[in-house]
Amino acid sequence: MTVNDGFSRSEGSIAEGEITIPADGELRDFFDLLRNKGDVTVNDGAGRFLIQISLVHISDEARALLTRGGPISGDGS
Repeated sequence: MTVNDGFSRSEGSIAEGEITIPADGELRDFFDLLRNKGDVTVNDGAGRFLIQISLVHISDEARALLTRGGPISGDGS
């Protein structure tokens, strides 16, 4: 990251578990790529990491599936 990307480790946002993506810069480009693809493999020289994106909001249909528990039956219900 460069200073122009609008992200600073001193902001403390990582410790809080949330990062605000700036409107422009490399971080925005990465986020847009991730949003479009759904997942991206990142190689930082020391290892490879799979980064996946998902919305914080869970739909009512997904919530019903998750709270129902157990396997999905053959008829999809």
